[in-house]
Order: sequence, then C-alpha cells, then structure tokens
Amino acid sequence: MIVIGFYREHYKKAALSLWKHPVLLVPDMVYAFLALGGGIALLQGLGIFSLLKEMPAIEETQRIFSLLYTFIRGNLIKLVVSLLLFFLALFVTGASFTATKLAMIRSMLEKKEPSLKEGFQASRAYFWKIIGIRIVTFLLYSAALLAGLLIAGVILPLHKPTGILMGIVVTGILSGVLFLSFFFRFPVLYAKNISAAQALRESYGFFKANKRFTIMVAVILAITAAVIKQFLSVMGAVLASPSPFFIAIAGVVSIWISVFTLVYTFQAFEHVKAKK
Repeated sequence: MIVIGFYREHYKKAALSLWKHPVLLVPDMVYAFLALGGGIALLQGLGIFSLLKEMPAIEETQRIFSLLYTFIRGNLIKLVVSLLLFFLALFVTGASFTATKLAMIRSMLEKKEPSLKEGFQASRAYFWKIIGIRIVTFLLYSAALLAGLLIAGVILPLHKPTGILMGIVVTGILSGVLFLSFFFRFPVLYAKNISAAQALRESYGFFKANKRFTIMVAVILAITAAVIKQFLSVMGAVLASPSPFFIAIAGVVSIWISVFTLVYTFQAFEHVKAKK
C-alpha cells in the first residue's frame, strides 16, 4: 500500500524537475504562440475584426443581429472551411508538440538532459499514435455524451427535471470512468512504445489493478489545478482590467500546471511499475 508520503515526495520531485528543466514548458509555449498568432490571422483574414469595429457604432440590438446574419450568410462556406482547416491544423500541430513534450519528460526520467531537438526527433515515433489515442478517446467521450442524451430523451417526456438530471449523471459517470481508465495512457505509451490501442488497453488494465492509486493521483492534480486557477481568477477580479503582462503570466502558469500534471503522472507511474 502506497502511503501519503509517496504522493508528497513525488509532488515535490515533479515541481523541482520543472524548476531545473524549464525547457519542458517550451513546446506548449511555442504551440500557444502559434495558436494565438494563427487565430488572429484567421480572424483578420475573415474580416471579423472589421465587423467588430462596426458594432460599437450600432445602438440597436436588432441591427447588430441583422449585420451578423448578413455577414455569416454571405461568408458561410468560407467561414466553415477556414475554421475546419484551422482546427485541423491545431489538432495536428498539437499532437506534434505533445509528442515532443512527452519525449522530453521521458528523457528526463531516464536521467538525461531534456532537449528540444532530441525530443522532436524522438516524437516522430509517437506522432500518429498520439493522434490515434486522441481520436479514440474523442469518440468514446462522444459516445458517453450520446448515452446521456439518449437517457435524457427517454425520461424527458415523463419528467423534465429528472430527465435532465439523469442525462447529466450518466454522462458524468461514463466520462469519469473513461478519464480514470485512460489516465496513464501516455506514460504507458512512452514506457513500452506500443500502438495507440494497446496503450489504451494497458492504461485501463493499470487502472483496474490500481484504482485507489489512480484516483488519488487524479484528485491531487485536480486540486492543484483548481487552487492555482482560482487564485488567478481572484487576482484577475482584483485587478478589474488585467494588464497584458498579467494575462501572459496567467498563460504561463496554465502551461506550468499542464506540464506539471504530466511530469507527476509519469513519475507516479514509473514508481508503481518499478515495484512490480
């Protein structure tokens, strides 16, 4: 049985790892800049900024909706195609940056100095596997949502509040089970270099054999993220009009939370695996 000291020890270890190797934050930071720049360029190209400039001069709500409707109807195909291509580009580049980041974390755990260049080179072997994992998990979460909607649809005609509640409960339970079942999918993938399907199956097997451990790690990380994000929200509210500097700091902190979660997850998984 793993005592509470284990979680505290690896918590400190994960934080110290990020302090010693801030380069682990770089893939997510570069991706965030690319996504932001791409988003701004997309909005500029679609004429959204020009449209927004006209809005303050219009006082009547009806005229605003009319302007939006006219703009969307006249640019519908362009809008849909551009947005689809943008999100597809984000999906593909996101998988590449994730693969690089995970390869760097794995390298660090092997007592090597994490390197962007080496991480990128190693990421090629995992790129399509990560895309496969993301597609499968998306489909499974979609199935969970569909199941909730179906349950709600059956009960709604009989009692609307109960139908809505049951739909939310079913979706929540199924999503929670999926989340925990695949919680260690990336540590499994990078530890064994197996296929996406095998990584998901073995992650589920790990969860079945270590339910309490998986839940404990997930709760610790969820509390950490919630506390830090709540602190940022309070600071944002206090400042009333947050400066670009504060927004940038909040973005870096959010990236830190994401990478810290992965480092802690990898370290916890490696510890349990080493004991078996």
